[in-house]
Amino acid sequence: MNSIKNYRYIAILCYIGAFMGPFGGNVVNILIPRLQGDFSVSFYKISLSISIYMLAFASFQLVSGFASDIFGRRKVVLLGYGGFSVGCMICYIAQDINIFLAGRFVQGMSNAFMTPVLMALLGDAVPSKDLGKYMGVFGSVQTSGIFIAPILGGIFAELNWRYTFLILGILSTILLFIYIKTFKHIGDAKKQGLVPYEVYSELISNKKIVILSLSSFLGYFGFGSLGFLFAKYIYMELNTSESINGIIVSLTGFGSIILSPYAGKIIDIYERSKVCMAGIAGIVPLVFLIPYIRNIYLLSLTLLIMGMLSAFVWSALNTMAIDTSPQIRGTASSIVNSFKYFSFSISPLIYGMVYENRGIEDAFKVASCVTFIQLVLMIIYQNMNQRAKVKAV
Repeated sequence: MNSIKNYRYIAILCYIGAFMGPFGGNVVNILIPRLQGDFSVSFYKISLSISIYMLAFASFQLVSGFASDIFGRRKVVLLGYGGFSVGCMICYIAQDINIFLAGRFVQGMSNAFMTPVLMALLGDAVPSKDLGKYMGVFGSVQTSGIFIAPILGGIFAELNWRYTFLILGILSTILLFIYIKTFKHIGDAKKQGLVPYEVYSELISNKKIVILSLSSFLGYFGFGSLGFLFAKYIYMELNTSESINGIIVSLTGFGSIILSPYAGKIIDIYERSKVCMAGIAGIVPLVFLIPYIRNIYLLSLTLLIMGMLSAFVWSALNTMAIDTSPQIRGTASSIVNSFKYFSFSISPLIYGMVYENRGIEDAFKVASCVTFIQLVLMIIYQNMNQRAKVKAV
């Protein structure tokens, strides 16, 4: 299973799945005006299609990883692809907003059985010495799904928004059959005797998993979900067109896509927690300074650098998450990811309130402070590693 040919093939299929989830979650953002018109509903009502997807995605990750530890990765991933196909088809045929929202819920729930489990499957297949490199590419592909979603979504919106879900559903079904036909014995390993209470108790008592989960939560809250704030600030201060705004905001994703594979290689060479800390330390002042930058080119460069630094943060965090508890890495991976996307769900509400009451500068100050707290957590994590090494000696 760990032959170079096998694990590279597994990695490619994992990467495709890693792209589909973020793409399916974010493509609706650009479709909202068209969806609002077609379904004749309020902006609030159609915006629920984003929140419902993310909340279902975050919630079901709390159980998807454990299910993969018990029943095997392959079966759980097959369930995810099958459910995602069904969710896409529901959205494709929906003539009513409530049916469409139901489809989005099924999509989000199904993605919870895909993304974190694929990450764990990659951890099972790839040797530990190369894991950072492959997780870096995994993170890059995830980011590319977010980055490409508004571009392809805009094209489909001009033709027919339903084609977006039709194509996603077809792709998911094709991958489902590839797993059934090709990977008959890969990812089927089960762990006998796992009891839910004992597994979750073990993870809750594992200080490293707790810190990584909180760090993922704070990372997405502090800098991973600021796209709408970037867009608001650019619109307010720089008076650029919407198309230019979109390009500038997407630079964070572009920077992450470029650097993630190289970041993965670096964390295989240097200590993962130190690389993560370095990335966070660079992001803290950049987030703080953004509302004081009035030059479009300097702001573009700042966002690009932020994206590149975030590649180090997420490559390291993802790798540490699946390598901290190898025996139950599916559960560990899904819990860490769940915290990340719960943060993604609530951060717009919090920043929206800060913006309405205190202004956009204070919103970015809050984001910078949250990111600094993440840095403190990773320093604690690093100290724990050092103490463990001393005890081992």
